[in-house]
Amino acid sequence: MTIVEVRIVQETAEQIKRIQRQAGNSGITYGCPKCKDDGWIGYTGDDGYFYCRECECGIVSKKKMAGRLAFAAIPERYRTLVMADFDTRWYGNDQKDADAVKAVARGYLGNYYTLDGRGLYLYSNTKGNGKTRLACIIANELVKMGIIVKFATAGDILEEIKRSWDSNTEYGLMSDLKTAEVLVIDDFGTVSAKGWINEKFYQIINARYVSKRPTIFTSNCDLATLERMQYDQRITSRIKESCFMVMFPGSSLRDKKNAQNQMDMKGWLGVGR
Repeated sequence: MTIVEVRIVQETAEQIKRIQRQAGNSGITYGCPKCKDDGWIGYTGDDGYFYCRECECGIVSKKKMAGRLAFAAIPERYRTLVMADFDTRWYGNDQKDADAVKAVARGYLGNYYTLDGRGLYLYSNTKGNGKTRLACIIANELVKMGIIVKFATAGDILEEIKRSWDSNTEYGLMSDLKTAEVLVIDDFGTVSAKGWINEKFYQIINARYVSKRPTIFTSNCDLATLERMQYDQRITSRIKESCFMVMFPGSSLRDKKNAQNQMDMKGWLGVGR
């Protein structure tokens, strides 16, 4: 180290010590008295230099987790769900098929680091049968594993791109979509495939394909249907190459849950007793 560098280190160390002394005399109550909720503890090494180490209270890990969750933007309804919340009993006669889908999700998580960047294409022509729910559960579990995940609906992606044209921020948005370790695109295929839409989706999907970054899709369309809707064959080809295709059971959980809600409402209204 040069004399200037040594002086900078010494001044920084003194500043940290001064802040810690001031905090210690402020009367503030901290959750962790060791690091004063900063997450780091300063100490002087045997060589006389000042260092910082992560406090064992775990606040740094919690802050990282909070940051990953904020970036992921998983919808509030699904943000705390775990695999146990994917209850296959709702599928009735299709429960065995739902059990198989759940087994695929568990297997995907268990083998994530060996899958060479492959994602999932969760599809069914039935709306409201749990595709988004399971995709978000998988995303939540990946976040717990320390993976940087990003969730977005296909419609939201396009709306954000259109809005960004006025503020010249498209590059940052596209960068997030292309570089997140795992991207979840919900409701893929619900937007008409105009020329620029095809191009934007291809840019995102191809960039992720080339860099072996997994993408998890939910869709009400199989790939053949997407092509009939004029989605570029380059897009469907990339999905086919980079995703496990997972067909969902045909049962609509929304209809069943709505019926259950009606039953519950009658119960607390005292109707039909």
